[in-house]
Amino acid sequence: MSISELKVLRTNPKIQITMKKLTVICLTLCFVYQLKAQEVLAYDTIRKHELSLGVSPAIAVMLGAGDYSNRMNFNLSYKCYFKNNYVFRTSFAAFPIANPGFLRGLSEYDRTVNGVNVFRTYYTGNGIKTQLNLGGEKIYKINRLMHGIGAELGFNHQFLQWGEDYRSQPFRSNPNNSYSPADTANYSVDSLGYRSTATQIGIAVQVFYSVRYQIARRWYISATLGPSINFAYAKGNTYDRRKKENSSIDSFNLDFPNVPIISDISICFRL
Repeated sequence: MSISELKVLRTNPKIQITMKKLTVICLTLCFVYQLKAQEVLAYDTIRKHELSLGVSPAIAVMLGAGDYSNRMNFNLSYKCYFKNNYVFRTSFAAFPIANPGFLRGLSEYDRTVNGVNVFRTYYTGNGIKTQLNLGGEKIYKINRLMHGIGAELGFNHQFLQWGEDYRSQPFRSNPNNSYSPADTANYSVDSLGYRSTATQIGIAVQVFYSVRYQIARRWYISATLGPSINFAYAKGNTYDRRKKENSSIDSFNLDFPNVPIISDISICFRL
C-alpha cells in the first residue's frame, strides 16, 4: 500500500468512525474484564453459596484422641457470601460424645452386709446433644488462603439420664475386685440406688477465628478456633429406690465446651 493510499484511508470519515468504534469497544471490553477480574478476586461473588460437612470427631479418632474428642461435633452447615466478604452462616451440629460418664460395668466396692459384698455402679446414658447455630463472619482473602473472624449463637437440646445401681456378690470374698455384669453371682439390690432423667436446653455463644484453604476449584478445607460458653437449664426428676420417692430436678449449668481446642474441621464445597 502506497503512502497516498494511506493518506486516503486516514482522511476517509467512514473509516475513522469505524476505527473509533473498534477502539471504544476494545477499551470497554478491557475495562469490563478488569472489573470482573477484580470482583472475582476481591469478593468471589460468582460462587457465593457454600455447603460444608464437619469431620472433627472422625479426625480425632484417627489421631488417637481420647477425652477432648467429646467437645467436637459433626455438623452440616451453609454459608452465603456477600460483598466485602461478609458471610452469613448457619449449621446443625450433633455432639456424639457430649458429657460422657461411666458406663455400666465399671463398679467399686461399697459395703459388706451380713457377709455379702455390695458393689456400686455409677452410669450415664445421655442422648446425643444437638445444636442449631446462626452467625456472621468477616473474611479476609489471601490468594488460596482465607481467614476471618466472627461470632455464632447456638441453641441446643439433650436428653440426660444418670444414676447408681447396686449389686451383691455373696460368693466373692475379696471386696477389692470389681465384677463383670455377665457374672452369674451378681444380684441386683433394688433397695439401693437412684435413677435420674432430665431434658436440657441451652444457649451457646462462640467468638471464633476461621481459616480456609482452597484444595481444588470448588473445594476447601476449613478450621474454626475460638472459645465458647454454654448456659443450660435442665428439668427432670429423680427416683430414690431406698426411699421409694420422686424428687424434681431444676438446675442450671455453665460450661465452656471447646476451650482451648479447635472447635471444628470441615470439608467445604462452593456452589
